[in-house]
Formats: sequence, C-alpha cells, structure tokens
Amino acid sequence: MNKTVSAIMSGAAAAAAVGTAVYMMNGSRNSNMRKMRKNAAKTVKAVGSIANGISGIMR
Repeated sequence: MNKTVSAIMSGAAAAAAVGTAVYMMNGSRNSNMRKMRKNAAKTVKAVGSIANGISGIMR
C-alpha cells in the first residue's frame, strides 16, 4: 500500500513540476494564465479523485 501511495505522490509531484515549467515558458499573458490555472485546477482535482479511488479499492 505504501509503495502505491508513494508512486501516486511522485506522479503528482512530477506533474506539478512539468506544469510549472510550462507556465514559466509560456510567459505571463493574462488569457494564457487563466487557461493554465483552470487546467491546473482540473488536473489537481483529477489526481485527487484517482488517489481517492485507489485508496478506496485498497480498503
């Protein structure tokens, strides 16, 4: 169980790092920033849902 949770957390950290790098490369245009924030929020929610689903299966 701990290996699965650590793998999920590693994946989430990698996704956050990639998202930050893409954000930094795109510049600071307001329309792009809004789209990226919206997409980042969707990604975080999806990762949370996946983590909850996996933890529910393991119980």
